[in-house]
Amino acid sequence: MATSSFYYPLYKENIHMSSTGDALLEFLAILAKKTPIETGLWSMVREGSNYSELAARALLEQDLSNKELRDIMLHVEFLDVEAGRRLLWQNPSKDDLRYIICWTKPLQEEAWNMLLEKGPSNEDLRYVIYRVKSLGEEAGRKILEQNPSNWDLRDIIQHVEPLRAEAWNMLLEQNPSNGDLRDIIQHVEPLREEAWNMLLEKGPSSYNLRD
Repeated sequence: MATSSFYYPLYKENIHMSSTGDALLEFLAILAKKTPIETGLWSMVREGSNYSELAARALLEQDLSNKELRDIMLHVEFLDVEAGRRLLWQNPSKDDLRYIICWTKPLQEEAWNMLLEKGPSNEDLRYVIYRVKSLGEEAGRKILEQNPSNWDLRDIIQHVEPLRAEAWNMLLEQNPSNGDLRDIIQHVEPLREEAWNMLLEKGPSSYNLRD
């Protein structure tokens, strides 16, 4: 990241802490001891110091990489939407979009639409299913349309109830392994008996019969 001159308008209304003149002077005194300046700012952000929001706001005045914007989103709660919006503007990767979808609700819909435009993999979609219940059915439907593996189908069966029956039938067509059946027995009570009977018919090993 290129070093730029330090500039930050210290507006009192932007500071979510006791923003007295003494506090700002203390912040600047600490900052002056860091070299280079960006190193000190990132330390404050990533270590969760009392000045993390001030440091993050200063950094947002500069050009930041996608990873750096995600670091601000992760460590500075009050700036996650602002940093996330910047991230959406600068060609986010699928990983960036997954992160926004799962952790920044105000930007969730926009990031989800961008992910769909990029053509999400089944792994991308499973990540969404695990963490965003409101998008689970749409993400699960996309998986069912693009050659799901047994693993994909197991996750839909476990986490997306409206698609459970359809995914279960597809799993049966794909000859589920003992491991697939054991997973269903452990995690999906409505299908437990059916999966158990199929496992017995396959001649399970002692490993498959363990709790």
